[in-house]
Amino acid sequence: MRFLPFVPALVLLHQPLTTAGQVLHWANVLGVSGESMIQQVRTDALENVYVMGRMANTGSVDLDPGPNSATLSWDFGGLPGSGYFIAKYDSTGLFLWGYRADAARSIAVSPSGELVICAYLDPYVPWDADPGSGVHPLDGPGTGVVRWTTDGTFVSAIVLEGASSIHCLTNNTGDVFLAGQYMGAFDADPGPDTTLLMSNGFFDLWVARLNAADELVWAVSIGNEGMEYACDLVRAGTDLLVSMRTVGPNPMEQFDVDPGPGTAMTTFNQNQGAVALRLDQDGQYVQHASFDWAVDWWAPLLGMLPDGGIALAGSYAGQAGFDTGDTVFTVLSSGSDAFIQRMAGSGWSPSWADLFSPQYGNEVIYAMSPFKDGAILVCGMFTHAFDADPGPGTDTYAPSASSGAAWIGSYCYTDGSHIWSAMMNDADRDVLYDLCWSPADALLLGGGLSTGADIGLAGGSYLIATTASSSAMVARYRSVDTQCVTVPTDIPEGQAFAPRIRVLDGRLVVDGIAPGGTLRVLGSLGQLVVEQRYMGQGTSIPMEGWPTGVYVVEVMGAQRVVRRICTTH
Repeated sequence: MRFLPFVPALVLLHQPLTTAGQVLHWANVLGVSGESMIQQVRTDALENVYVMGRMANTGSVDLDPGPNSATLSWDFGGLPGSGYFIAKYDSTGLFLWGYRADAARSIAVSPSGELVICAYLDPYVPWDADPGSGVHPLDGPGTGVVRWTTDGTFVSAIVLEGASSIHCLTNNTGDVFLAGQYMGAFDADPGPDTTLLMSNGFFDLWVARLNAADELVWAVSIGNEGMEYACDLVRAGTDLLVSMRTVGPNPMEQFDVDPGPGTAMTTFNQNQGAVALRLDQDGQYVQHASFDWAVDWWAPLLGMLPDGGIALAGSYAGQAGFDTGDTVFTVLSSGSDAFIQRMAGSGWSPSWADLFSPQYGNEVIYAMSPFKDGAILVCGMFTHAFDADPGPGTDTYAPSASSGAAWIGSYCYTDGSHIWSAMMNDADRDVLYDLCWSPADALLLGGGLSTGADIGLAGGSYLIATTASSSAMVARYRSVDTQCVTVPTDIPEGQAFAPRIRVLDGRLVVDGIAPGGTLRVLGSLGQLVVEQRYMGQGTSIPMEGWPTGVYVVEVMGAQRVVRRICTTH
């Protein structure tokens, strides 16, 4: 049996153990009136939090949840529509800055210290990309790539005319990767040169890379006679994972998903389907997988797994086929039904599928986390009674209103088994649109709450109320999911490395491993708290004077490093 290079964590509490380790650190509710929601949440190396949100139907938000005010409003002459905003908070939730950004559709934080904004430029609503005293108008139609410093200062902006992009990523050198769709002829080069892409049908997928100076490095296009839409764009080491939805005129549609000179044909038995595509950093084809899903426009989301495989999540409507490796089966949705699918190993072999199918109604997955401690984390909403456990067990929730409730669920990546789940809901519609992990393993959630909700997740109860019909919300949780247990079986007897970590009488106690290793305890921001040699059974570290919070315990032996999470909260 192949060794899995991890042993999942264990949560220890001074208080009784909960089903999950999420402990609410802070939450900011920003809505004042009308409708608003957080659609993306990101973080940087210093644990600062960046959000992109939307105001609709004369909505207004106060971006500063403290005693001061930083209010933005959307009222376009009394006409319906949407305005967007971007705001930054520190690791404690303190407001730092916030601005209108009406063309923003996606944000990314560069390790080099830039905030990159991918913008959809409306020809009828010009956008000033400079939030300061300067003026830098951008006109559409097309895609804008705007760079701010992480202090909210304008750096640069370029326009790619004739294409839309809703996804952007950055790398360590400041390069930007984009994915979207276009129709007809499209010049992907923002400079004086021309790199012409030509669609094969209505809409084709395009992916591009710009360097730190916003010069085109490469651009590729994929499509057939139907419509191809970009759904997700994520990193896979130095490679890219791109998912797209395709809608063809006829079933059994075939087309080449290799954007280069090679050929990689795919076939669908329905007139709709999805493709997960891997490209290298030069835009060259690596591999793909195709799926006979009648997917809606939120699917499929992608995540890279540690074995080289991928996880996909989203929703399907109508008839869909799923392959678990042993069985290929077809299902018919009761509305819009959520799913998670694992493709295992570097060959992306079908492994398992989790299907969430209430008797009626809809459930949607809007975001999926990267692999974390053996778990796949998803969030979204549902409209009727819903079992978040797709296995033989049950974890059932019922929304207070038919307009829907927010939910979050955690599932073991090896077999898809349910770990924990939670609902956020009060008397009206509540939604979670995005999630991400911070460098210190804090969980960040963004969404919209109507009249209020219990946002404590499985770590306790924390009720909040709102004044707007839908209020933007961002929350930080100081813990990690630790319930997905996978034990390696190929370690020779006597070399097993499986420590037990407990909190007893104010001391951190570690036992279960041979002497000679090293113990390190890190704080929630990665700072070293204590380091010492492991001397044998029952080695303990006094916790007197430790502040309340989350700590990472590293047990380092000759075989590998094992991380455990211990909280004194």
